[in-house]
Amino acid sequence: MQRVALIGLGNIGLLFDANLSAPLIRSHAKAILLQKGLELAYAVDPLPERRELLASLSPRTQCFASWEELRERTDFSILAICVPTELHFRCLEAFAEHPVKVIALEKPAFARAEDYARLPPTLEKKIVVNYLRRFAPKIQEVHQHIRAGTYGPPLALQGAYSKGLRNNGSHLVDLINFLFDQPKVLESRVLGSVPDLEGDPTVSAFLRLEERGGVAFSANLLAGDERLFSIFELDLLFAKARVRLSDFARRLEISFVHEDPVSPGYRALGEAQCTLTDLPRAFAGLYDHLLARAHGEVENLSAFASERWNHALIESLAQGQSCSVEILEEKPRVF
Repeated sequence: MQRVALIGLGNIGLLFDANLSAPLIRSHAKAILLQKGLELAYAVDPLPERRELLASLSPRTQCFASWEELRERTDFSILAICVPTELHFRCLEAFAEHPVKVIALEKPAFARAEDYARLPPTLEKKIVVNYLRRFAPKIQEVHQHIRAGTYGPPLALQGAYSKGLRNNGSHLVDLINFLFDQPKVLESRVLGSVPDLEGDPTVSAFLRLEERGGVAFSANLLAGDERLFSIFELDLLFAKARVRLSDFARRLEISFVHEDPVSPGYRALGEAQCTLTDLPRAFAGLYDHLLARAHGEVENLSAFASERWNHALIESLAQGQSCSVEILEEKPRVF
């Protein structure tokens, strides 16, 4: 049994799931409480009403008003940080010398660019950044098939999103990052933006990427408008197949190339194989992964180096700058 400490009982920490009997898991607290092999030992929040709500759902959990009180406890192996982004670095610093094995960190990692460069390596190795689509089983299968070459080399991709580049766009950027194992950004151009989220416009952009096998391909990011409707989808073309994630990546369609039965000598895409990605189960998948990480059984599916890559690309696009991002295992470099 691995013991967990949860810092922050706001929406993503707890409040999205005040009803534990609802079918979906939308918060860390519910994911922990329903996960076999985990015990929610400690919870931290400055607001007494939130601590009282957590205590009503999990009477055995010991609650604190500050993370300084939690820092004195060393009998937990997983730490989930769900405080506001501007507090992430301070919270992590407080546990720099703590023996905790794994730290789940909400995205984005930091509010200030300089914090990405000054995080101690000992902490960096423990962090798993919570981009939930990485933990959906069917999306993981797509990633494995891309790695294995099942679909052939990539040709192009197109993604559409709304509600801000840093907000929802970061999930699209990270999904591309995940599927292609942190590709090299050869070129980027901002094509326009939509002001559908205050302080965080939704940006349209053209990218030229290179996957680790050396194959270059184009990527278009299309800005929707959250004021009209929500959208999140990704359409990928490969030499042997088309892969499409729609409905916020809840739905997966795969079409393989075959000989056209109507026009001899031509090749076309066959009928799409459609399935659901189990995205509603992704929070459980996150804690499956954290549990396995605590046991030292798996590689990190959402390492801090990937979050650095996301940050470098997102900030360059947000500022309307062209950039390229090198593939580096530790620290992507923007120039």
